[in-house]
Amino acid sequence: MATTNFTNGTVVQADWLNDVDAVVYGLPSTGPGEGASLVSLEDGRSVQAAFDEEVSVTRFGAVCDGTTDDTAAVNAAVLHLAATGGKIKWPTGRTCKLLGPVYVLSNIEYDLNGAKLQGGGVATGVMFETGYNNAGTLTTTIGTAYQSHVIKNAKIYGGNVIDVGKFCNFQNFNMGCKVYDIELFNARQFGAFDACFYAHFDTVMHSGGTVDTLPSFHFKSSNNAIKLNKVITTCEWDYFFEGGSTAITMSGCTQEG
Repeated sequence: MATTNFTNGTVVQADWLNDVDAVVYGLPSTGPGEGASLVSLEDGRSVQAAFDEEVSVTRFGAVCDGTTDDTAAVNAAVLHLAATGGKIKWPTGRTCKLLGPVYVLSNIEYDLNGAKLQGGGVATGVMFETGYNNAGTLTTTIGTAYQSHVIKNAKIYGGNVIDVGKFCNFQNFNMGCKVYDIELFNARQFGAFDACFYAHFDTVMHSGGTVDTLPSFHFKSSNNAIKLNKVITTCEWDYFFEGGSTAITMSGCTQEG
């Protein structure tokens, strides 16, 4: 193993620490992050634990060049955190193309981190959709029995989104779930929601595109105790509540259309 000199601010990857295993400790590097498990941080966590709690989409192959569809790479990050939860981060200032859907699971934060997410066009596609880990395969909750796959403590925040048919398609998006600090442009619909309870939407904006035949926020059936705070919509059709959607709190919301 060659000597490596790291400059200040270098991110040490798990592969390099695996090489340390093999050379210094004589340990085989047959699994991910074995070397990282031997190096501790000041708070007592191993480096590998830190890697696993907060992961970048680029670690799983996302290119974020604005052209390549990075959906599969992002979902690989989701599956990596499916059992334990954690945070997925995008690279700041980059454009990540997502033809979707990216699956939203319990206990995972989707930190856009100032990145721009770009869909496939205003008339098509879903960018984020609630899902669950079905024996190693990410599967949608849409169309499943109400409350059969409940999503809790999931969060999406911190970026710009453009050129997508529907930003989010959620069923059973429940306690502790939140979407905030999102600006959505040239999109047909911010989201459709079914059987969602206690979810929170805060400081979001949706500017519709050339195809405005859907409501920006569509609460379809059995939604309860939803909070909308500082939501701005600029569409022909803004909010639509039906099918027993009750106890919706709206504070500081505006609409233009």
